[in-house]
Amino acid sequence: MEPTPDVPASAETMFDWDAWVLKQTWSTFDWRLSRQDLERIPWERLQRSTVDAVARLHRRYDRLYRPNAEPELSPAHLEQLRRLTLHTTPHVPAQPRPVSEWLGPVRKRGPYVPLPTSRFGGKVVDFLTVGFELDMPIAVYRRGGLLADRPHPHDTRGEAEEIVSDDVDPQRVKSIVINKVLTALNSQTDLVVVRKDDDEGDELFNERMRELQMMDDDREDEIEDELPYDSNSPSRSGPQKKPPPQYSPGVAWNDNIEEKAIDTAKVAMILNFPCSDPLTLDRAFDVEQSLVTATENDMWRAIQRVPIQVYMDGAQVQVRNRAFRLLQLKAFQLRRDVRHIALEGMKPRHRAFSVYTLDDAPGARFVTNGNYADPPEEDAKSLYGWETVRISSPVMAGDTLGQFTAAAGDICRVMRANFRIHREMIAIPATTQVVVSHTNGFTIQEVKKLLGMYAVLEPYLARLNRDYRSKPGYETICGSVKTESNLGQLAQTGQPWNDPRGIMPRISDEERGVLLDELNRLWPTDLLFSDETSAADQIFYAALWTYPDITTLCRNVTRAEPNRKTGLTAQCRGGIRTENVDATADDEFEAARQGWSSGNYDVVDPGRGVFKFRCAATSMDPMHLVCWTVVCLSIADFAKNADDHSYRTAITQILRREAGILDILKIPQDVQGWYRSRIRESDGFFRLDDVMDKISWNDPFYSRI
Repeated sequence: MEPTPDVPASAETMFDWDAWVLKQTWSTFDWRLSRQDLERIPWERLQRSTVDAVARLHRRYDRLYRPNAEPELSPAHLEQLRRLTLHTTPHVPAQPRPVSEWLGPVRKRGPYVPLPTSRFGGKVVDFLTVGFELDMPIAVYRRGGLLADRPHPHDTRGEAEEIVSDDVDPQRVKSIVINKVLTALNSQTDLVVVRKDDDEGDELFNERMRELQMMDDDREDEIEDELPYDSNSPSRSGPQKKPPPQYSPGVAWNDNIEEKAIDTAKVAMILNFPCSDPLTLDRAFDVEQSLVTATENDMWRAIQRVPIQVYMDGAQVQVRNRAFRLLQLKAFQLRRDVRHIALEGMKPRHRAFSVYTLDDAPGARFVTNGNYADPPEEDAKSLYGWETVRISSPVMAGDTLGQFTAAAGDICRVMRANFRIHREMIAIPATTQVVVSHTNGFTIQEVKKLLGMYAVLEPYLARLNRDYRSKPGYETICGSVKTESNLGQLAQTGQPWNDPRGIMPRISDEERGVLLDELNRLWPTDLLFSDETSAADQIFYAALWTYPDITTLCRNVTRAEPNRKTGLTAQCRGGIRTENVDATADDEFEAARQGWSSGNYDVVDPGRGVFKFRCAATSMDPMHLVCWTVVCLSIADFAKNADDHSYRTAITQILRREAGILDILKIPQDVQGWYRSRIRESDGFFRLDDVMDKISWNDPFYSRI
């Protein structure tokens, strides 16, 4: 097989890929030997006859020579399956109709009147917020036990030596790696890093957090009766609140008793503090630090070790419960990073950095020897026990990127210094998620503007990331909203009227006319509905603007099934603006019937809504994380704050390719320079300096910085 030609991005549409693919000697050549070349072929652009012919030759070769490797599908087979999935529909064929006829007449309406600015805490707030979720595949321990040879003896970064065999309970492995990450980050940075509660999101958890917040606000007298603490289920209930004096006649209720109990419990907490690194022993004896990382079981056991000199019946239980409650409150108050933005109704975990493992993440467990330039003699994935760890940042102000940059630098420095984190590669579909919101929430028009602009920018944003992130096979990780969302898949059929799932907006002709008039005002519809735009794209954009409420809009423009995700996930609820709307029984029944994820209702910030940008691969380069975050923030800022004329002009420039997207979005020049220095001339895609197409097994981990 000939090497794949280096076709410049500007001439890619002129090159005859069909002719080049068909002239290769597929019948006598193992396609597995040229995976890198095959990945550079734009299979989605080839004619159907070309794809079918190559797939037949690949099947014939596999049938004749029976390769030793595990059976797998070639890129041609994958493209066949993609097209089959895309074009196969159970609907009865209908006569095609022009898009304009389906949309109905455009009706005139009065001038646009923006919604009044909402208030938060008695003050008008108006700025973007940002956060990130960074996934890291970590080699936690070497398989084969402590007597097994070290796969990388030159790497002095620690392993979990307490894992002495491969038969360790997986939950214990997760607990060990989380404790190690918490210890490293809390002892070597000024970040406040907490663990994620196992029952986060449960009704009782939410009630417990609400009560602690009321205690923090000095509104404890408003708390209703609580259940006594159950040591067998510490995360399910809380102790009784402090009873009034008349509740225990004969006992002089003394706050000093509680204070002494808490002080003693703090000492007990210190003794239980998990710390294996001698360099951080002095930090381990920090009382506040021990409370930041403690579980509720840790706090409850500490309280039980406190001698309480009260001898009335039931009084000791009351004192212990009260002391435990105050210890919980102290931990609740300490688990706040100075960089966080306090927003009403936000989850307490989002006030600090948090660490947890991902159960369903493939991580590095499915990397094969063929993914390495110099593979080991043994199966690479069997040499280590892997865990994918996610570090989630607190909600931070979008206009204070100095703090964001410092935090990203600290995390990358400490994690790379202490852990063996596998470098980014195509076989590890880990993701860096940038989460953007706004203190004032979003109106439905702003949500539509953001989703529409992102859809137009998709092919350009793909070039700001690794090329494989936008190729077939990654639809489950960061697929296109125009092909992988519910609306996108329906639009691809070209038959939006055949819609038994109720994906298309259900509105009257008059409402549709008003909404399309808004589309005409904000978008260059002469370009959008021209012959150069596919019918599927016309249907997608027109339908996007005719959804009457935010909940239905985000449910259908963002992929809802758990096994497939789009490059932009919109987690918003509400009508004409984002708001905390509880899911009704009918909503949940409909979600189950349609196969939608319950995540449509369990959103990160239900009152304001969030947008998760998922295009970027995992990265332990702090500048990469910062620069990609700037791009995501700029998109949200432009959609939220640009006036109608500026927005329409920007969309026109993008569609006509009159200017670069970095200039259109007003990206700072230093960020533009950083990206431009890392765009490959060969294919026009982003590539970090220290990332190779094939990683060496001798050095598969991120180095220290």
